[in-house]
Amino acid sequence: MILLLELKAQGYSEATLRAMGRKLRGLAKNVNLQDPEAVRTYIADQPWSSGHKGNLVNAYDHYLRAQGLSWEKPVYERVDQIQKIPRLEDINKIISGASPKYACMHENVDDAMEEVRKLSLESYKLKGNPSDDPQKMVSEEQLENYLARGWNVQTVLPSGRIVVKKNG
Repeated sequence: MILLLELKAQGYSEATLRAMGRKLRGLAKNVNLQDPEAVRTYIADQPWSSGHKGNLVNAYDHYLRAQGLSWEKPVYERVDQIQKIPRLEDINKIISGASPKYACMHENVDDAMEEVRKLSLESYKLKGNPSDDPQKMVSEEQLENYLARGWNVQTVLPSGRIVVKKNG
């Protein structure tokens, strides 16, 4: 795809380009890429996470720009989730089935995982529910959607990202 060559010239990594190519090929198999409204509907109707939908929207947005087309880009907010940490029982099962050579290493991992589990739980308690956060960092492309939903601009960071705050 010519689009991917243009993005490579802009400095996108090979991994990003491969992922973007996969996403666009997947969309093309299921919907006409020349019809932005059909693509928007197709993405919205899928049972995917908001993060995955956002990645598809970004890849498609690059495609449309390369084609000289435009659309009103939908916004999918990513929701942070608690990482799944293995239970102590599961770790002990692994250790009990390991050879003596690796059992010692697994026990050290077990101790480290217990510390990670405690820190993760403590961090989540301190942070609270990320979706309740009254402030967010957004890009310029996302700003208009947040303003339309009643958010206010707090500051613009040197990186170009914008801090917005929820009213109320």
